[in-house]
Amino acid sequence: MIRKTSANSRRPRRIAIPLAGLLALVGQAAIASAAEDRSCAVNVVNGVLAVGGFVEVTGFAVEPGGAPVSKVQLTLDRSRSGEVSLAGLRPDVLAHFNRPDFLWSGWSGRISLEKVTPGRHTVEMTAYSHSGEAIPCGTREIQVLAAASPPERPARVIALEMLGRLALFLAGISILGLGPAVATGRGPMSLRAPFLGLAIFAIAAEAGAGLGLRPLVSALFPAAVSVLLLALPGTRRRWKPRRPAAGTLATLICAGLFAVVGTVVLSSHGEGVVLGDIDDAVRECSMADSMNRYGPTAPADAPGYVGGMMREARRAGLRPGGSYLLSALAQASGVRAHAVHSVAALGAGVLVVLGAGLLAYRALRRFPRFRWLPAALAAVNSILYATLANQHLGSLLFAALFLGFAFHLLELARSRSALAVVPVAILAAAAWTDYPEGIATWAVAGVLLLFIGATARRRRTILRLAAAAVLSAALNPIGLANGLRSLSKISGQSALATPYAREIVGDTHYFPSLNVVAGTIAYREDAPAPLGRVRSILVPIGSLLIVAVSLLGWWKLPRREKWLVALLVLPVAISLAVNLRLHFPYGYAKYLPLAVPLWAVAFSLLALRVAAGPGMATHGLAVLSLLLVAVLSLPAARHVVTRILRTVPAYDPGYRALPALAATVDRTAILSVDEPVRARLEWMKYFLGDNRVDTYSSETLKQPTLTAAPATTDGKPRRFLVVDRRKTSGGLPGATVAASRDFALVSDGSGAVRP
Repeated sequence: MIRKTSANSRRPRRIAIPLAGLLALVGQAAIASAAEDRSCAVNVVNGVLAVGGFVEVTGFAVEPGGAPVSKVQLTLDRSRSGEVSLAGLRPDVLAHFNRPDFLWSGWSGRISLEKVTPGRHTVEMTAYSHSGEAIPCGTREIQVLAAASPPERPARVIALEMLGRLALFLAGISILGLGPAVATGRGPMSLRAPFLGLAIFAIAAEAGAGLGLRPLVSALFPAAVSVLLLALPGTRRRWKPRRPAAGTLATLICAGLFAVVGTVVLSSHGEGVVLGDIDDAVRECSMADSMNRYGPTAPADAPGYVGGMMREARRAGLRPGGSYLLSALAQASGVRAHAVHSVAALGAGVLVVLGAGLLAYRALRRFPRFRWLPAALAAVNSILYATLANQHLGSLLFAALFLGFAFHLLELARSRSALAVVPVAILAAAAWTDYPEGIATWAVAGVLLLFIGATARRRRTILRLAAAAVLSAALNPIGLANGLRSLSKISGQSALATPYAREIVGDTHYFPSLNVVAGTIAYREDAPAPLGRVRSILVPIGSLLIVAVSLLGWWKLPRREKWLVALLVLPVAISLAVNLRLHFPYGYAKYLPLAVPLWAVAFSLLALRVAAGPGMATHGLAVLSLLLVAVLSLPAARHVVTRILRTVPAYDPGYRALPALAATVDRTAILSVDEPVRARLEWMKYFLGDNRVDTYSSETLKQPTLTAAPATTDGKPRRFLVVDRRKTSGGLPGATVAASRDFALVSDGSGAVRP
């Protein structure tokens, strides 16, 4: 329940945190100027100020009641809106005003400069208090250069390619899981197969890594076994391909709609773009590229960022599950891992929606016509869309695996066949590779399972759970050992010793209300989402209806179904409560993608129980609650989708030209980069992956104490500057070795390179 952190993997959650040192210096004048009214100020305006780039503004805003404010609006020429995050840690503001409630007063925002005209433009910032009062933050003039980013293919072409790769991903894991699904149990095979396939892939990739095999190659053997199982006479008699039942078909349609919306949103930012401002994806993609290039273990002399990331990840105990998946997808698609990261996240999100339908198949067996309802509620929940855009691939994989695990747990208690143990063991084994931090959640679900079945079957259930635990360890001993080692490293991290220390290394300050799990309020990691007048009335009404229907439904449930609801709700509820007790909002957020489908199944069961009872009043109450949740979820999801469309990711399409520039110099050369934002710097390191990357500040170019880089003749590596041409209107600080539209590799002829 605590995320991984190491000396080299502390990931800032917002742009204001990696710039904290800079803000502490330049922010004092702005703080002083705003001291009288304690309102809003701008500290830094920078970015890639060229056509196709972006402008970035950072500042702070407070009101007498504290911080953060309700929202900060960022506009370009009063016509184009940007996206602003309110999760800015500002100890300097706290110290200046001596107000502890001003600690999270920072904000940072970006506006895309795509298709703007070169020349002067005006950026305007306005904060809004919780009472709706506008607080002017000021305006800034910027000069936009005429530099152009690399031409992109049309968005529809990118979207179709993404859908094709998504289909490849889902088809691949379905093939892996179909044979075992048919051989070990009953139920909707089109829903069961991808979950077992995802787990089998993780187990095979972990075992293959121990044998020196790449993940895609490792998956070939279990795929062959799956096909062989389907060909066996006994299995073939049980498997008769036919049209899915109405509930299963409706679930597949809900997942398809989620996939289409997610594809449109993600592809709108261009080809191969990874959204989000943390550096999780950089590490995952670097590990995946390293696997595809060198195999599971990079040689000790492997150069650059990509070569060293796998060694560092192994030492830090980072979970490799997401990187295994990215490696296989990238190799199958013939691209680098970053180009399929969004596909992997979207595929995991689709599985979460399918998982809601799979669980409903068992939980709503008395209401077969409405088994699609939880999948529909999950497909319109804003949490899943926000998770897609924040690089939380591990959280989505964890949620998908747990949903398959919960379904097969229920099958284990109910089925007469001893083979029901196998799927539970497979899914539990994969958890050690994909997300060992959440293993306690699986254990709680297993304990609660004992109370669902009849007392006479409890001994059999205990024996089966014990057998599943032993079998899971036998299936993935390497993953188990690595997972335990990873958990020990996490528990020993001094960076997580106090709430404030966790905030410094990348935590947020904000615990969203449980309404975001229901979908009635949009999910944001930085601050509560604004509601508006109508929704500020409807959301409390919806909350009252949810509570009333849940209590009434609980009263109507038989004992066995009450324990079923407990199994659906308590594991994730305990995890959320623990993170709340630890004052750890980031860990809390990790469980929200799992909370959505579990809540959807549990609430659907309670509401349908109420609707099926006698009395028009209670029937209408249940139907109204479901309709109101669905109706309120749509604008909440739209709010998050709009934010994603407006956001400017740390990933820059211009970075794709960097490998060609780096290839013009020897791999022993050191490339120096001027980039203060941690996430952007990490992406540049990724694309300059064959060389060692150093950093410098553009201010150091003015210092005469710097010396020229050593020549290669004395055995020392030479240094080159990587200059973003969109950030400079003057000449380059040296002779150009190679150049793209946006970047130039500059020699050390000026002597302006550190020794």
